Parts: sequence; structure tokens; C-alpha cells
Amino acid sequence: MAIGKQDKDSHDKTASHGSTSAHQLGPGKQSLVDSHGHGDVKAEAASAHKPTKKELENEATFQLGAYGQRIVTAYNTVKDRVGRSKSVQQAASAALGAAGGLLADKLGAEVGKGLGTIIGKITEKVGESLGEKAPEIKGDENAAAYIGGAGKKAYDAVHSVAHDIPNHHLTVAQLNQLLTFLHSADASSEGIGTYVKLRLSAYQNSVELMYQHPEQLNPIHNELVAQTPTLGRVPDPHRNNVPHLAVVQATTHHITGDSPLTTWALRNFIAPGLGPEANAVMAQTHPGEKIRDFKLKTAGRPADGLILTKS
Repeated sequence: MAIGKQDKDSHDKTASHGSTSAHQLGPGKQSLVDSHGHGDVKAEAASAHKPTKKELENEATFQLGAYGQRIVTAYNTVKDRVGRSKSVQQAASAALGAAGGLLADKLGAEVGKGLGTIIGKITEKVGESLGEKAPEIKGDENAAAYIGGAGKKAYDAVHSVAHDIPNHHLTVAQLNQLLTFLHSADASSEGIGTYVKLRLSAYQNSVELMYQHPEQLNPIHNELVAQTPTLGRVPDPHRNNVPHLAVVQATTHHITGDSPLTTWALRNFIAPGLGPEANAVMAQTHPGEKIRDFKLKTAGRPADGLILTKS
């Protein structure tokens, strides 16, 4: 697929693209020293040139399109890891959705209405590219084809939003803010790739745990059974003990002559941004089950165990 072949130097090439950026010098830039040796005068005149709003819009359109290309390039680097997941669609949603949402994470809290609309459209269209209602994909070959198709749709979606930039009436400040991000290390192929890998690892180390089956921890006596992990709300010491969505697991202790005893343990907190994937897997693996609330057995120490507060 042609869109997946851009190399890691594409970001550097994009940054030096011939269209106008906030750092372009202007008409006098090719000759900064005149015949009388007055180089400083011409240099100052050239550097004083400020791009027009139309020039900034054109640059933003180009750079955002290149950003879409780098999303696909970075996503292709984790294709094998996605294919090994229990649910290819859910893992793809975590990985490609993270790439699409990177711009929102870096700029979302600081943008005005026009730029916010563009960010929202990108994340929405990248999500749509994954085909949430598609049947589960099985087998490495089918998974690769699905992931490749989703990546191309995401690329096309970002390009569509990029070409629509003039219609959103961004201010000059918003355009410069967008361009600053698109020229940054975070928006490079390496930056996106690192972000995607971290998000995919967070998914596989938390959300995907809910695909585990019950397991006999002491097969000889059948007295300990680790149940399928589920979702709960657990106080997080790193968030001032505010309850946070987490994967939790019950272990049933079968004691002769007594009713079974159930204890709860934290498996992992759900990373920010993975709530939709977590709820989707919860609905699939625990249909109809409500998310439970817990408190910590020992203040500030989730590893010591959990106490169920509501059923």
C-alpha cells in the first residue's frame, strides 16, 4: 500500500516543505546581501515577512495531510502485536485510535472552537475507520488485511479533514498553534510510533485481561479459582485516591464445610483514553454485569487487596 511506505525522514522533509510556514522569510530570502554590502537591511526586511492567513491555511492543510501519512506508517509498525491480541478490532481501536487522538491529547485543553472541531472530526473519523460493528477478525492474514484497510481509511479521513480547514475559520493564533504541533517531535513518525506502542501496551496489560478464562489455582484440591477479570472503580493513590476505572479479579476460596469466600485484587488501572475499549470488552465478556465499586484494604496500597463496597 503506497501510503504505508513513507520513511522516517518524511517528517523532516515535511517540515522543510516549500509551502509557507510561520518561519518562511519571504520574497527577499534568496539574496540577503545587495551590491552595496547592505546585507543586514535585506535580511531584516525578509525576516519581517509574516505569512497571510491563507498561506497558513495552505501550510496547515499540507502538514495535517502528512500527519495522516505518519499515523499509518507508525501504525504499521505495531501490526504484528495487534494481530496477537484476543480481539483484533479492540486492539486496533486502541492503537490507531491513539494515533488519531494524539493531537487531541497535546492540544485539546487549549484550543478554541475552530481547532477543537477539527480535532474532534479527526478522532471521530479515525474511530469510524475501524468499523466497530464488523465481525471479529480471526487469523493473521485476515487481521493484516483488516488493519491495512483501517489504516488507509484513517489516512483518507485525516486528509479529508485537512482539506476542509478553510471552512472552519481558524484564527491565525490557532493555525500557528496547530502548525507548532505538526512540526514538533510529538507529531513525527517516531513520536507517533512511541505513543501508539505505549497505548497498545496499556490496552494489552489492562483491558485485554478481561478475556482471560477462570483458572484453578490449586488443581489438586480445587479450592482456589481465579475468576474472569472484570471492571471496577478503585481509589487510585496516584490520583488523590479518586475512584478510577480498573480491571479487578475475584478469587473464590472453597473451604470444606463453609460457604465459598471471595477476595478481590487489582490487576491494573485503565489508562486515560481507553475507557471506550474497556467498556466494550466488559459488555462482551460480562454481558449485563454492572461495574462494581471498591475501597482499598490498606490506605494507599492497592496491592494489598480490595473490599467490595457495592454489588
